[in-house]
Amino acid sequence: MAKRKGSIVSVAVIGTVVVLFLWHSQASGKSNENTLDRVNKQAIHKVTKAIHTVKKHVIHSATQANLNPFGTQFLQLVKGRSDTISVAIYNEKTEQTYTYHPDAVYCPASTIKVPIMAETLEKTDGNLSEEQQEQLTTMIENSDDDAATDLWEENGGTPAMQTFMSELGMADTVANNAWGLSTTTASDMLKTMKLFAYPNKILTDSERNYGLGLMENVEADQRWGVSAGVASDATIALKNGWSPETWTNWRINSLGYINGDGRDYVIAVYTINNPTEQYGIATIEDISKIMWNELGKYSSHA
Repeated sequence: MAKRKGSIVSVAVIGTVVVLFLWHSQASGKSNENTLDRVNKQAIHKVTKAIHTVKKHVIHSATQANLNPFGTQFLQLVKGRSDTISVAIYNEKTEQTYTYHPDAVYCPASTIKVPIMAETLEKTDGNLSEEQQEQLTTMIENSDDDAATDLWEENGGTPAMQTFMSELGMADTVANNAWGLSTTTASDMLKTMKLFAYPNKILTDSERNYGLGLMENVEADQRWGVSAGVASDATIALKNGWSPETWTNWRINSLGYINGDGRDYVIAVYTINNPTEQYGIATIEDISKIMWNELGKYSSHA
């Protein structure tokens, strides 16, 4: 909005200058018909150019504001699925967050390992012991639960994690002693992924890059979810979570950072009521493909 206001002011200034110039020329007796004609043409050209610039920016801003990744294709997809779905996306290109059912509550399963890693890096100021480095590596790259439990307890347990997540603004997240059964929302988990994707006051750039490096190297059989449909040369940092509430009711979640081919975004997709593990994975991957394509439209406006 500030830019648009500035452009409008510029138009007003140009108009004022033109009027004053014409008045001065006439008052000084130096103006003649040819001079006036030339000045008028120059003034009209400048004003028209300025108005065009303002108009272009206004249309550009309005277009960005009206962009919505949850369009017809997405709605048709979720309508045909039996699972319950929430999606939250932050698009760095437009600096806007887009959500679908953002307040629905889920168990994060292994995606809670991302805030566990963030808490560990914050508490140690990035000065990790060899043991902590090994724990973080196996926790993220291999989704090792024992490593997650050890770090959870070393960092102060459930009360400490609750305090840390509250500091991140994760107001709808409640830590549980059984960390995978904590409760959260897609919007809250998006905040913890943004912590690694973009500069902030909690983690240094070195700490962020360390965490992203681990999430970029998850083992091959865990590279599903929000990585689907993404260009092969794009940066993909992700952490997935999966657990059965019952064997016919799976929790399947995917949290990631995507950068490449004109896109730069963080995405959180959380699902429950999946009849099988693969059903939930398929839902998330179909959503990922749609979001990748939809967000490609933003790159032409950014």
